[in-house]
Amino acid sequence: MRGRRVAEGWGRNLLKIHRQYYGAIAVILTVSAYFGPANAFELFGFRFFEDNAAQKIEVLDPQTYKMDFKVAGAIALRDRLRGASGLWQDRDEPAAGSAGLIAKARADYSAILAALYRAGYYGGSIEIRVAGQEVSGISLFADFPANVLVTVQVDPGKIFNFGRLNVQNPAIQSTDFGFASGLPARSSVLEIVAGATIAAWRQRGFAKAGLAGQDVVADHATSVLDVTLAFDPGPKVRFGLTNSEGSKAVDGDFIRYMADIPEGSRFDPDVLEQAQKRLARLGVFGSVRIVEGELVDGDILPVTIALQDRLPRRFGFGATFSSTDGLALEGFWLHHNLFGRAEQLRIDGSIGGIDGIYAFDRYDYVLAASLTVPGVIEPDTDFKISGELHHLNLAGYEDDSLALSIGLSHVFSDLFSFSIFGDLERSRFTTGVAVEEITIASLTTAATLNTRDDALNATRGYYLSAEVSPYQVLESGGNGISVLAEGRAYFALDEAAKFVVAGRAKFGSVIGPDAADVPPDRLFFAGGGGSIRGYGYQSVGAGVLAGDPVGGLSLVETSLELRAKVSAKFGVVGFFDAGLVGPDRFPNGGERFLAGAGVGLRYFTGLGPLRVDLAVPIKANAGYAVYIGIGQAF
Repeated sequence: MRGRRVAEGWGRNLLKIHRQYYGAIAVILTVSAYFGPANAFELFGFRFFEDNAAQKIEVLDPQTYKMDFKVAGAIALRDRLRGASGLWQDRDEPAAGSAGLIAKARADYSAILAALYRAGYYGGSIEIRVAGQEVSGISLFADFPANVLVTVQVDPGKIFNFGRLNVQNPAIQSTDFGFASGLPARSSVLEIVAGATIAAWRQRGFAKAGLAGQDVVADHATSVLDVTLAFDPGPKVRFGLTNSEGSKAVDGDFIRYMADIPEGSRFDPDVLEQAQKRLARLGVFGSVRIVEGELVDGDILPVTIALQDRLPRRFGFGATFSSTDGLALEGFWLHHNLFGRAEQLRIDGSIGGIDGIYAFDRYDYVLAASLTVPGVIEPDTDFKISGELHHLNLAGYEDDSLALSIGLSHVFSDLFSFSIFGDLERSRFTTGVAVEEITIASLTTAATLNTRDDALNATRGYYLSAEVSPYQVLESGGNGISVLAEGRAYFALDEAAKFVVAGRAKFGSVIGPDAADVPPDRLFFAGGGGSIRGYGYQSVGAGVLAGDPVGGLSLVETSLELRAKVSAKFGVVGFFDAGLVGPDRFPNGGERFLAGAGVGLRYFTGLGPLRVDLAVPIKANAGYAVYIGIGQAF
């Protein structure tokens, strides 16, 4: 079980292998690249391995300008029009000479007019001047001084309402989208209605449905817009042959098998969408595009899958440093098309606890390897086999283990997935008084429901996971069931998601044996960057024995964060964590909750936010802790 978790979990929180205690100060570096020719990649907002000529485009004859953008009416409309204006959006960058400035200004007429139409204004006037002259009358060869004044004045006029409406061949209730007499006549509503109607026809099997005609009449005397929309659904069609092009590394039959577009079945756009997502999920293609061909014999639709291969090998590494735990190094090597059918071979390794004392038995070692074979039973089912060898110095004992895991995972939808794995683990646990060697067999089933908009920086949605793992110690016959469940929820307080409330709850239990009969690595501990911040990694147990925490049969954790994005690159976080580890399989009310609170800084990069958290324990004389990682804490 542990082998599977380590192989899949690398890279989300780089502070997971080595222990985290009070006063931890960490430095993290993560790099991901491909073997072969160097490729550009972004790290913490900086780009590497990129031709300098491609990083900066020099503007010849730069023409700087100042902006004065005025709109009669509401501030919201002004902001919308400014957002559509290229002049306004690029005001801090020089134009490419006077000709570039004039071209940009002339393009703003149509851009601002389209924005007015989208807002429901069809009688507005737009005036754009450079150095006091109307742009439409200025030559492209005009000469302007530096910081020339550019003025935009917009009078939107009156807002129009829908009048007489006629939809031919409707497939939806268009009033649900605001397309009704008396409502504001925004052109964006027309776009939405047209798109939704065509999509509805396609859902019924009419792949070539389209807008056959439209008639829009604006009555400026009454500020009314009369609209006629005519849709042509075309014939109901069936899927024809599926072909692929562009990929030289992946077997064509396998591509068609994974796309799973059934020839002869009724056209369904959801089938094409799932095919694209399934192929993209393989990780072997840089781009996946599905092209619908022209009809054959009047109702047969051939499909072409256009692909671009990625380089097959990838590697990455990370490093952390702690003033109490020392240096930790970890890395991986990945081949994601081993035999030409998207088989993924991954090797992970890490060394932790390097503190300047050259006693190698004090360090933590992990070496893991996994092979994933996609589409083994049907396209959405993967087979995976993995192994792990590790030596860990944990609180109160040392863990030397060799683990093997084999099983299946299935993706039911974009939101829901399920897996079942059989695990066999041979372990030696060493304490100050005894050495115990045991073999553990377990069967782990796990389910995940995920609606988050971003795994590393969620602002909306929720994440639910549950894992049940019955196990047996082969030497003694002792057995039990490990249960672990977690829920996370995210609520944006504003439309732009600059302010987000995030919450997390976690529960674990070992059902069956007494704590003394449970293998040490099956017991629960808490504390650390992904648990109760302010307390050291696995420093919270159900009790203390000889100065070391003792694992428990139950676990409860909660976290609450308020996240604020203060700029495009930076954000701040306030958080509160609490939890307990209990001696019984269910908390009985007698346990003491421990809590930590603190503040954090986020630096947003293309890899996800870089996280720095400073936490202190509440009502405990235990100093403070610093945590650094990639992605939010949860």
